[in-house]
Amino acid sequence: MSETTTQTAPAAPAPAAVETPRAASVPHSPDTSLAIVQLLKEESAALKRQADGHAGEAKRARDEAAAFKAEIEKLRTEGEAALASERARGIEALNMAELKVHAIKAGMLDLDGLKLLDVSKAERNEDGTMKDPDAVIAAFKAAKAYMFGEKTTGVTAPVPPPAAPKTVDARDMTPAEYQAARRRISAGKAP
Repeated sequence: MSETTTQTAPAAPAPAAVETPRAASVPHSPDTSLAIVQLLKEESAALKRQADGHAGEAKRARDEAAAFKAEIEKLRTEGEAALASERARGIEALNMAELKVHAIKAGMLDLDGLKLLDVSKAERNEDGTMKDPDAVIAAFKAAKAYMFGEKTTGVTAPVPPPAAPKTVDARDMTPAEYQAARRRISAGKAP
């Protein structure tokens, strides 16, 4: 069985294990001292390369963390702006619904007329809703009175019955009118 490991960034090679000769077992000679010094220099250089590799990894990690932090801050700011925008739209929809209710109570004929209403000057509560929608509608009614009145049901007045046929007295007719009326009656036509 063979196991493979993957690394994300190449690390500096680990220093080779260096066994330093024990002072008691190795006789002191200039060559031995030079060899020990050389081994210590190599080990120090290997440790320095390894530390430099770790420092580079730490810098990359700090840079990535800063980038993530900036992205999170950007997303938070965008989310707060979107939330504020949706909240404002919701409050305006609530205000318009409340105005519609008060406009119907005031006798407004067509609610499309509310589009002409300027609600920017209306006093607002702390939560953004209108303080007195009745006053807003009353001012609108005073300015545009033609939009308010009795609401009709759309049913027209009944058609009046036809007038009763006028009766003609034969005594008031001339002989020619009498003869003409008689011919129409004989033919089956009404006078």
